[in-house]
Amino acid sequence: MKQISTQLTREDVAHIAALAHVALGEVELALFQEQLSAILDHAAQLQELDTDAIPPTESVLPLRTVLREDEP
Repeated sequence: MKQISTQLTREDVAHIAALAHVALGEVELALFQEQLSAILDHAAQLQELDTDAIPPTESVLPLRTVLREDEP
């Protein structure tokens, strides 16, 4: 699996913060630039997985109802 790098710029992070109405200082901008870039890199890796054989409603958990029995 090849590594895709999605490096956000400081301006990208500042724009995202402005859209979220969050004020960030210079230290926070640098921190979030690194963290958000890592999250996007991870999401890009997940996009490379072949999921064609997996039905969209597949779950690793057993199916069970969490509702109680209907009693009059």
